[in-house]
Amino acid sequence: MTNNVGMIISELRRRAGMTQEQLGKAVGVSTQAVSRWECGGTPDITLLPAIADRLGVSIDRLFGRDNAHTDVAELAADYMLSLPQQERAAWLCRLLWQCSNRWVPISLSALKSLDYLDEFLVQTPTETEAHWARSELAFDDSMLLGSPNRQLHFFLVAEEPKEGYLPYLLRPEQYEALFRTLAVPHSVEVLLYLYQCHLKSYILPGTVAARLKLDVDAVRAILEQLHQARLVEATDVEMESGMEKAYQARESVGIVPFLLFARWIQEKDAYFVAAQVRKTPIFRKDDSQYAANRQKSRPQGTDPGDLPK
Repeated sequence: MTNNVGMIISELRRRAGMTQEQLGKAVGVSTQAVSRWECGGTPDITLLPAIADRLGVSIDRLFGRDNAHTDVAELAADYMLSLPQQERAAWLCRLLWQCSNRWVPISLSALKSLDYLDEFLVQTPTETEAHWARSELAFDDSMLLGSPNRQLHFFLVAEEPKEGYLPYLLRPEQYEALFRTLAVPHSVEVLLYLYQCHLKSYILPGTVAARLKLDVDAVRAILEQLHQARLVEATDVEMESGMEKAYQARESVGIVPFLLFARWIQEKDAYFVAAQVRKTPIFRKDDSQYAANRQKSRPQGTDPGDLPK
């Protein structure tokens, strides 16, 4: 074992965004012990598996032996499974954030400032700061949108299909119908209320109206519009006064990214890391003809969400 092991541990620890104290606690040694390794000492051989697991690498990597046949995706997945369930999402988002910061080639002189920016953005927003930190990378073949905030991590990585994004969208009039539904006064308030209720619980319009202090007929109309827009589910319930429709949130978490990215578009002030490398329009002109042909060939009544085959 050579002194290079300590140097490699130091490099891998920093890349993983861990402090010496965090690594020490993870493998059962003191902060001083980790510091000694990184200053030229060597860890006990029995600690190498735990160190490698916590840093998400193979033991060979600690010795500087990179195996060209290593399946990095498998290593990352195995490391994630070694973490407690409640830590996995944060770790995966942190991994994507670090990858996004190195997606675009940069000069060596910029590395220091990028590391500072990385550390800074993870710490925002503070409890008194309302705006998000966010990362937005746009290329001709892909895009990445991410929020590296400590309180809320989320990322979208989208590789662009060869035919572009446009063929995978709904028709313009379908989006307009959806947004008209959400533009009705109190419709978003009603929608959010249903998604705060227990899943699989059908709620009567009168209950919603009473809780939100709204007119019951207005709420009934809003709920039916939300149902027609496929934002909520509906069923018939037999009441003493006759049949009544009850509503529940759809069993899909898609509403969360939908509303988060709506805020993304609306919010003007934010900490932003952006790399607009893309040279072509987001929706290419030739996509329009493809989409038009697809609409003409779609049988009447086909689900508008169907993807092209």
